[in-house]
Formats: sequence, structure tokens, C-alpha cells
Amino acid sequence: MESSGISQKQDQSYYTSPTTSSLAQPGAHNSQEVKEVQVVAKLPDGSESSLKTLSNRLINGLPEKTLKLNHGDEHSAVFNEVVRRIKSDKQIEIAEKISQVTESEVGKIVQCCHEPALILNGFHDFFTSDLFPYVNLRAFRDGGITVNEFATLASLHAIYKENREESESFEIKFQALFDENGEPNKEAWAAIEESLHKSNTSERSVFKYDIEDVLKKMQEKFKTVCPLEAGFWHYDMPAPSEKPTIVDVVRSIGSWALSGYANQEMIPSITMIQAFIDSAFGTEAHRINPVIGASSVADVRSGGIGCFRDFALPFPDVLLPKIADYLPAPNTAIFQKHDVYHLKRASLLTNEDKDLYIKIGDALQEQKKRYESAISMLKEICQQRLDHIERVKDLIEKLPESKKKEAMIKFQKELYRISRVFAYLRRARKATGQLKFIMYDLEFLYASYAHKFIRQFSEFSYHLGNIFAALSYYENEKSREFLNGMSAKLAGKVVLPFISGELDDPEEMYHYLCKVNDLMLSTHEGLPQVEEVRKKIDRCNEFVYYLKPR
Repeated sequence: MESSGISQKQDQSYYTSPTTSSLAQPGAHNSQEVKEVQVVAKLPDGSESSLKTLSNRLINGLPEKTLKLNHGDEHSAVFNEVVRRIKSDKQIEIAEKISQVTESEVGKIVQCCHEPALILNGFHDFFTSDLFPYVNLRAFRDGGITVNEFATLASLHAIYKENREESESFEIKFQALFDENGEPNKEAWAAIEESLHKSNTSERSVFKYDIEDVLKKMQEKFKTVCPLEAGFWHYDMPAPSEKPTIVDVVRSIGSWALSGYANQEMIPSITMIQAFIDSAFGTEAHRINPVIGASSVADVRSGGIGCFRDFALPFPDVLLPKIADYLPAPNTAIFQKHDVYHLKRASLLTNEDKDLYIKIGDALQEQKKRYESAISMLKEICQQRLDHIERVKDLIEKLPESKKKEAMIKFQKELYRISRVFAYLRRARKATGQLKFIMYDLEFLYASYAHKFIRQFSEFSYHLGNIFAALSYYENEKSREFLNGMSAKLAGKVVLPFISGELDDPEEMYHYLCKVNDLMLSTHEGLPQVEEVRKKIDRCNEFVYYLKPR
């Protein structure tokens, strides 16, 4: 692919650690001078290093009922975004625990960022302790470390502990991207290159990279980041699981970049991930957004609008889901690789296409609201009829048996009709909501940059093909509700104004797209039989019929 340079949407300071995250002693990293800071912190040999207080936010200055900061500055906004999804009762509990963190403990976190070797050699007991996540959050809250450093350490801590619980012999190693003289570490960059090559050569890959260009641009972005962020961790790939996980699926379509190489799993730093995304996707690059807690549909939509993608962080009692995209995600590493996959996938679209799909999602949300309104009205009607039956039941009891039976049958038929309409509305609401989320999720078959030939045929076929493929994506999931009947007609009328173009023969286009979908789905490993998929594509027929110019 052609890269268009560093994304203008990204703040260049994103790659630069603040002075509060600089080395404890004067020195240099990647040929950049590092400023001196001071805090009292215990060193591995028991001596103390003189460092100054990291922050003017006092240890006991935490609010009682929330973690959020109210200083009105950029750091507060970044911190609040990370923690805002945590439930309020849990925030109170966490705030209490981090209020007990000492400056010495915070100092250890800072040292971990600038001397990664300390994490497993010297600070191992501290790193693997239950206290570590709270000290890490405190260091971030006080401005001692950046959001990237916090997220990298949070992820590493959880991944290491999970694997150690599985096997005491588990080992993990750190690979710096640059040597002591600031020169690229050939071994490290060869590993990154191999991961990009695996993406390019995967049979069904949706990701194709200009490897030389990407590596060159990535190296330019690590001038002043701390050593922890200018490197990655790696460990032996575990044996394949009996049931495919979400990582197996996303790798089958080429999501290998910064994920794995040879027989090694990679844990890239957050800064490293962002540097790769910006280098590979240019102005279409989305920003990684580390967060604690579950992201809502509204969060996904906001990310699409703002060109960022949530990256879930593990934290005590704020567990990551065990399912991602209807597939197993049994541990932190697997779930986060799924998040990075979505970050890459969203970055495949041009900003114009991304905005279009979000607008379609918004229009479908309005249609979903109309179903919800109809459901509410129907509930009121149903309650009114039940109240009426209750009021006249004594009169009905006094009727002759034949008349009484006739009256009850009439009421039953009426309630049955209402229940049928109610069931339809609920299915339509669900199906429309699912299609809406597909639009917001920005995971489409046809990447903007790679399918220009389809767009030359027709913008309509390009966008409709993306919607088709998305509608068929989770066809094996029992909870999937397909658009059909009147709901398909209404959805078609909603979508049509956004994607319609000049169509010489819309009927021919429809059949052409069905063939494309059949071919695409028949080549996917692990999907149901093609005949089964065809049946489900046919259920979209009415939807397609109404996607025609009138």
C-alpha cells in the first residue's frame, strides 16, 4: 500500500515522554538528552536515589467518591477518559487503595519505565504483587508517567501473571528497538519486519504493507520516548487451543503485524503500536485509546467520529470480557490483540468512507428509535385491552356459555395479533440495531485503498458489497437477527440515500454482488457450509430490492 506519512490528526507530543517521566539520573536515550528529576525511591541494592516529588497532587488529596480529576488541564482529560467507564462504587474502592500508595512506590514505577530490566530483575516481587496495578494507576494519575507507559505496564503485568499461573516456567523477554548509541537494534526490527511479512503473505490477508516504508517511518518516531515504550516483550507461542480463539481468526486474515513472529508472541508497547498505525496508514490512522472498563456502542461511535479506537486494559475486579466478536478471548493478550486488529481495520477506510458509514449508522439508530416508540405504544394498547378485560370479566361471566366463549375467543385473537406485531417489532429493532453497530464498528470487507477497481465499477456496488458482507459476517451466531420482510424494506429505504449512484442495471448488480459474496464466503475456513450461507444471504433479498433507485 502507499503510505501518506504521519497522520495530521496525531499530536506529535504523543510520542514524547514528559520531563516527569525522564530518567532518574542525567543521561541520554536515542541521542536525546534526558532531564533530571528527583524522588526518594529504594533501589535494588537497598540504597536510596534522590528524586524530587513527582506531582503537586498530594498523596492524601484524592476525592472521596471518584477517581476523576477536576484540574481542567489536558492530563486530567486523558486520565478521566481512561477511568470514566469504571462503575462509581468501584471508583470509590480504587480511590481509597491508591490514596495509600507511597512516593517510594511511585518512584519504582518511574524506574520501571526507564530501566525495563528492573521489572523482572530487582523489582520482580513488586511487579507481580497485587499492589502493582494501584501504584501504576497512582503514578499515572499524578503525572509521573504517561498514559502510554501506564497502559503498557498494566497490560504486561496482567499478561505475565496470567501466564505464570498457567506455568511457573513461563518466561518473557524484553527487546529494545535501539542500542545504547541510539542505533536501530537489527534483531528487534527484523522481528517487526517478519510480523509485517506474515501479514502480507497470509493467503486471505486484508492487510498489505509497504514494509520498507513502514519501518523507516516507525524508526523516526522513537526519538525521545522512554526505554519501556521503545521496545517490545516476547514469549513462546502457546500450543494451539482446541477451539479457535478470536486471535486465530484475525490472524487468518492477516492481522500479524506487531502480533507475532516465528514462534514468538509479541507484546508491543502502546507507543510502538501507535507508531506503526501512523506509519502504515497515514492520514487514515486511528489513535489507540487505552481504557479501563467496557466500551459502549456510544463509545465505539465516538471513536469512529474522532478517529480513535478503545484498547481495553486489565485492572483488578474490572475484568476483560472472555468473548470478542462471538469468539473465545480467554486472556488479556488475546483480547488486546483483537482490539489492535480493530484499530488496524478501522484505519483501512478513508476518512470519507468512515464518515459515510457512521452517518448510515445514525440513520439506522433513528429507525431503531421508531421501532422502540412503536413497541412502547403497543405495550400501552395491550395494557389497555387487559384492563378492559378485567373490567368486563364479571359481565362476561353472566353471558350464556356460547356467548362467553365467543367473547373470550375475540379477546384472545386480538391479544394474539398484538403479540405477533410485538414480536416482529422486537426482531426488527434488534436487526436494525445490529446493522447500526456494524456501521459504527467500521469492520468492512472492502478496504478503501485496496478496492479501487470496485469503486470504478460503481460506488454503489462498493458500499453495498461492504454492507452485504457485514450482514453475513456472524451468520453462525444464534443471537443474530437478520433483516427481512418489512424491516428489510424500511432499512433499505434508510440506507439507499447514502449510497445510491447511477445504476444502469440494478438487478444485474444485485446478482453480481451475490456471486461475489458466495465466492468470498466459500473461501472462509471454519464457516458453515456454503449452502447454509447462501440461504442467509437470500434472506437479505428484500433489503436489496428496496436498495434500487426509483
